[in-house]
Amino acid sequence: MIAKEVGLARATVQGIVRHFHRTGWIHSNKSSGRSRLKSTQEIVEFMKFRLLQRPSLTANEIRMSLLRENICVQESLSSMRMVHHIIKSDLNYSFKKISQTPTEQVTERNMERILQYIDTVSQLDSQTLHFCGETGMKRTTSNRNYGQRAVEFQRYASDVNFTVNLLHNARGVSNFNILGDPSNGLEMLNIF
Repeated sequence: MIAKEVGLARATVQGIVRHFHRTGWIHSNKSSGRSRLKSTQEIVEFMKFRLLQRPSLTANEIRMSLLRENICVQESLSSMRMVHHIIKSDLNYSFKKISQTPTEQVTERNMERILQYIDTVSQLDSQTLHFCGETGMKRTTSNRNYGQRAVEFQRYASDVNFTVNLLHNARGVSNFNILGDPSNGLEMLNIF
């Protein structure tokens, strides 16, 4: 009856009553643990700023920078789990970023050129736009063969076996070629 009246779970009320019968006190002397950091706007903005500066920061490094910059104090410093939660929930990062925008890319001149490009492209029919991409592919051989040959893709690999050029548009890949050597200007003209 008490649980329904105060809106608590029955087990909670039973625990309070048992504790009162044992000790004569309603409140427990037990600490509920140290207070945890809440996701305040200041903390979220600070973490966003730090991750933009250096995307490879670990949760522990972020925690230590929160202390160093006096964003929070030791008593309210959160666990690494809470930092991960803020990064995922408040900043919408689904994976750890491992690269950052080069500073020369965001110069005033380059930003003007980017805006000019966006303005020009936005006036074109998206169905007529084509983009070209290139990647290296390495065929590997292994000691064990499970019925399929292995293909390994590496970023910035210097020992690739093939070069794949793709010409794609809004509908998908419109043309491609696979070269046994590195690509060059003539091969790029051929794909167009």
